[in-house]
Amino acid sequence: MVKYFLDGFETIGHIYAKILKDQLNITTIDELTAIPLEYIVDKTNIEEERIEQWLEIADLLRIPTMSIKNAELLLFAKINSVTELSHRQSIRILYKFQNLDKNTYHIIIKQPSLHQIESWINYAKMMTQRIKSGDNIPLVCFPMITLDHSSNFQKHQIVTLRDLKEFPHLDLQKNIGLSENKLKEFIQLRKLLDIDGIDIYIGNLLLQANITSTKQIIEMNENDLLIRVQSIQVNEMNPLEILSMEKIKEIKAQTVIQKGGTN
Repeated sequence: MVKYFLDGFETIGHIYAKILKDQLNITTIDELTAIPLEYIVDKTNIEEERIEQWLEIADLLRIPTMSIKNAELLLFAKINSVTELSHRQSIRILYKFQNLDKNTYHIIIKQPSLHQIESWINYAKMMTQRIKSGDNIPLVCFPMITLDHSSNFQKHQIVTLRDLKEFPHLDLQKNIGLSENKLKEFIQLRKLLDIDGIDIYIGNLLLQANITSTKQIIEMNENDLLIRVQSIQVNEMNPLEILSMEKIKEIKAQTVIQKGGTN
């Protein structure tokens, strides 16, 4: 299975990779992103700003086909997140890379092509927009899919949910590395996304509220549904959408229409 090991990042290097391994027993970027920033600083005494840069690179690595080197180049070019990338123009990024190569210590052995940069931007737009229906969703947007999982999907030329549907017999535990629990959550979320009006954000809220099937949505009282979801949103710093009774009614109605009472 593919793993993004910390010592493979130029911005982290062997010294910091050793500190992180010795102090926190972590060796991959997925393990790094799973730990609170403040805890890493406290246990390692590494500067917060430096760790934030590593986390920004990890965010850029969520772009399908993005390599470690190119994610680091984007950071050096002052593009530090998927959201930031989604607003940029490909030709301007190419010029930035060319200037980095000419005017800084960064040595770019192989320049990313304009087509490659355009592909990153398109994926960034897909990952940051609110998709209310359809299956053109990058798999890395699913909360249970890590960078390592995403990289394993790409080995099979699978990037989006639409791509995955062309491989109905792919063993997601053996070939992708999903644990039994994560696979169960992934399947549950996929089924919820079949309902018009439920996107990744809303579907994940429902899962966190222990609403895991269309049957539950159909059978539960609307007020109970709303209370459960709002209890999850209370702990969110910046919720994308505050679910209202009107939204719950819409989801429930669409579920009844599309599923007709089946789970």
